[in-house]
Parts: sequence; structure tokens; C-alpha cells
Amino acid sequence: MAKKFTCPSWLDPEAKKEWRRIIKILEDEKRDFTTKDIKALEAYCDSYATWKSNKQIILEEGYTFKTPSGYIQQRPEVSICNKAQQE
Repeated sequence: MAKKFTCPSWLDPEAKKEWRRIIKILEDEKRDFTTKDIKALEAYCDSYATWKSNKQIILEEGYTFKTPSGYIQQRPEVSICNKAQQE
């Protein structure tokens, strides 16, 4: 990995942390990583941060909640978490 890549400023702190973790792995393993791979890494880090923050809410609040009318409903974070994990 000859070229040094700068972490995008628009990533949130958790995504930046994951960016640094992955870049370190790529550097340590001397992986061939080019500018064409940057967008994929950006998307992965962003999705990872989204997944992690929503997973934390699920762990704290549970997978469901009771609506004001008394129905048990899946938390929106479950769908967000699943979508982020798929991405």
C-alpha cells in the first residue's frame, strides 16, 4: 500500500475509528489498495458506524417497544441496523 489515504472528514467519529483500523490492517498486510477502493471503504465505514450505533440502542432498549395504544412494535433501529449490516 504505497499511497497514504486520508480519512474523509464527513465520517462520524465511529466510522473514522473503523477507517483507521482497516487502513492499519491493509498497511500491516501490505495489501494493494488503490484510490478506486476508497469509495467502498468509505461506504463500509459509514455503514459500520450506523450499524453499531443502532445495535447499541437495541441492546439498551430491546428489539420492541409498546406504542401509546398498547401494541408491541419492532423498534425502528432494528430495520436500520439490518439495512446497514446488509450494505
